[in-house]
Amino acid sequence: MEPINILVVDDHNLFRKSLRSLLNQEDKVKVVGEAESFAALKQMMPAVETEVQVVLMDYHLGDDAPDGVAATKWLLQRYPQLPVLMLTMYDEREVLVRVAKAGAVGYVLKDAEVEDLVGAIELAAEGQGYLSPQMMGKAMAEIAKAPIEMAEEEPTVTPETYGLTPREMDVLRHLVQGLTYSEIAQQLTVSVSQVKQLAGSILTKLGARDKAHAAAMAVARKLVPPPE
Repeated sequence: MEPINILVVDDHNLFRKSLRSLLNQEDKVKVVGEAESFAALKQMMPAVETEVQVVLMDYHLGDDAPDGVAATKWLLQRYPQLPVLMLTMYDEREVLVRVAKAGAVGYVLKDAEVEDLVGAIELAAEGQGYLSPQMMGKAMAEIAKAPIEMAEEEPTVTPETYGLTPREMDVLRHLVQGLTYSEIAQQLTVSVSQVKQLAGSILTKLGARDKAHAAAMAVARKLVPPPE
């Protein structure tokens, strides 16, 4: 399978170069271009538009407007079929709303694990959306606040409904809070490989695509309370 071609747009040179190096170590993706500013993006696109399959866009692109949101709007006006994933350090609801309104298909925190970023890129290339686990829980919490008429009361869902063990529930609670595998391992005093194994079992039992999807399902089905 051919790797997914990526364009990285970020004004922090060290981060951009490091991200390119990390992604190019992965078989599933390949960085084919970099832009350090909105102006550089405009200049570069005609040359790479036939290659690029997914754009990784920095939310705070430069110190002043136009920022990553404006750059995303400009990009999608001209290349509406090109998926944009927003990269940011901010896990705030207001940022999520701005990103969604700009037309980005996903929202990835800059401290996400490489495997999660690659997974987000794959989903974006397939025309699907992605939210970092930290924001997925908050998004579901906002949805849960909205009034909705139910034809009948939904059946009660418990961990036993999915065959989730107490240890798997511990991991699931931490996933909803947005913790990484390493952070969960520290909290539960187990190895990272054990956490990954438990997370894999959770995905299988819930029928989830990835840990962000699992976190969203857990909140939506009230298996786990939303993050505070």
